[in-house]
Amino acid sequence: MIEGSSIAAHDGWRIVSRFPSHETLIIHSSDTGFRHHTWVALNPSVELRGSLSLRDEPQNVAPVFNEKHGELIYASSSGIIGFSFLSGQERLIVPIDSDTFEIKAFWLSPEGAPTLLYILGEREEPWSKTLARALESKSSVRQEMTYTLHSLQTPHSDPRLLARFPDSPSSVAIDWHNERLFALLGYKSWKPLVRINLKNNRITLVREVEKCSVLSVSSRHNVVVWGGQNPMKGVEMFPSGRERLITIPGLFPAVSDNGKRLAFTVGDYEIWLADMRAKDSHRIISLPNHLSRYRCDTPTWCPCGNHFAVFLTHPKPGKSAQQVLAIVDCKMKKVIVEEGFSAVRAERLWVPTSTIETYFSERTSDGSVSGGRKEEK
Repeated sequence: MIEGSSIAAHDGWRIVSRFPSHETLIIHSSDTGFRHHTWVALNPSVELRGSLSLRDEPQNVAPVFNEKHGELIYASSSGIIGFSFLSGQERLIVPIDSDTFEIKAFWLSPEGAPTLLYILGEREEPWSKTLARALESKSSVRQEMTYTLHSLQTPHSDPRLLARFPDSPSSVAIDWHNERLFALLGYKSWKPLVRINLKNNRITLVREVEKCSVLSVSSRHNVVVWGGQNPMKGVEMFPSGRERLITIPGLFPAVSDNGKRLAFTVGDYEIWLADMRAKDSHRIISLPNHLSRYRCDTPTWCPCGNHFAVFLTHPKPGKSAQQVLAIVDCKMKKVIVEEGFSAVRAERLWVPTSTIETYFSERTSDGSVSGGRKEEK
């Protein structure tokens, strides 16, 4: 544990206990071995609101929120599950054969008829079995990944297969506005960036990229490929073929949902903010040198484009990591520091407080509510 005063604020930013917010942060954390899972709801303007007690064990895949139906959507061994804050019930949205497959990642369209895009892959085998199969076939063993669209508006319709690839993508960015998906494929000999048209399933090879690269989408709905290390360089690619270079003095860039702001880390324990032109970059908070064993992860932006959350993690081999959560308000230049988290993974997302406040106002005395699950028929 570290004291909040150990974290220093810079360039006019202030560390506060609370600030006004219409959004609540939902955090899913798990311990070493992923045996114990916890869901916590934290609103920047009030005290800790409570926890969720869900029937299915979540997988370590980033969850999403369906605002139209007030539903938290997460991946489990059964498939993709929807938990309603309105009814307290769970439903099975996308069932899978848990002995063979698992959900690798999924996303939800931000507007219009809600649509899930998910990647389904073969369940990973122990290394010894994978090696045995490779030796038996005298070739490398690859896991087939399928990219599929599933409409939440018409849940009884058949999912539409977009593409199949023989390996898991290292990074994905979706331009929902122009109905395009960009994926970096993780082949050994080369790193192709491909574009998939969500309307007609057409796959196009865009370019080859560096080994360590990540993707994001700008405010112009263009894909940005980030590569290199300190400084990290981004190339924004326009449909016309024109390109624009962006350079940041750090790592782990995270672009806000509106594509206007950019949060990133410098070194292992500093958090910085810039606009997408990478001008006016300034440091927000940092840890003292004697706490440099902490590491910053990739910031998680709120859909409003004003707040983001980032974990500062101290890994401990064989034990749950000690984590400090920083929640940043970009307009008011304020930072909340929350301690007491202990996990090895902590997925998180922002949800509108107005959608979930009834659920927590009716919670039990221990701060949790359990709900049953119903399957779609």
